[in-house]
Amino acid sequence: MLTIIRQNRIETTEEDRIPEKVWEYLKGEGKKVLDIGCGKSKLAGALGMDCNPRSDADIIGDLEIYPYLFPDQAFDEVRAVSVIEHLDNILMTMEELHRITKTKGILKITVPFFASRYFHTDFTHKHSFGSRSFDYFDSSEQLSRYEYSSCKFRKLKVEYEPLPNIYRRDIERPLVWLANRKKDFYENYLAYYFPMHDIYFELEVLR
Repeated sequence: MLTIIRQNRIETTEEDRIPEKVWEYLKGEGKKVLDIGCGKSKLAGALGMDCNPRSDADIIGDLEIYPYLFPDQAFDEVRAVSVIEHLDNILMTMEELHRITKTKGILKITVPFFASRYFHTDFTHKHSFGSRSFDYFDSSEQLSRYEYSSCKFRKLKVEYEPLPNIYRRDIERPLVWLANRKKDFYENYLAYYFPMHDIYFELEVLR
């Protein structure tokens, strides 16, 4: 397991690894937010990181090379919208996001639902997710007994997100409401009849 988790890790000093732009952002006032895989829609006021030089990112870097280009416990919030599903090593990614987020800081993650046709449409997607996919990191959940990682999070919110044009249909609203309140029932019996598009997670960093 450790061999898998530690692949693509490079050994450098913090001084050599972290760009000056990062230090400048962190020295400023206000809430510190990192938007990883920001693409062309970086969150206003956030520091953006992406591997694509044509993106709006402030920092161009590969999210599959570890450690990331940020110091420990640097951010109050980390946003990862439609990015984690593209990465090979989710365990190492979550460990890095845990490292760079402050204690009690928040991770806001949006990933594709396992029954979504759009997960299968995009051939760059490597993973899909269910409502319990991050239970492995929450010690209050049964799946944490496998101890895949030493980093811990508390689940604050898990919510399915349908495609906006579907959700506008009044007939679909009760089904979205039901799915979000009866997640196990929905995933076991209804997911492939009425597939959601994404799942949104809010996770609190614990140490």
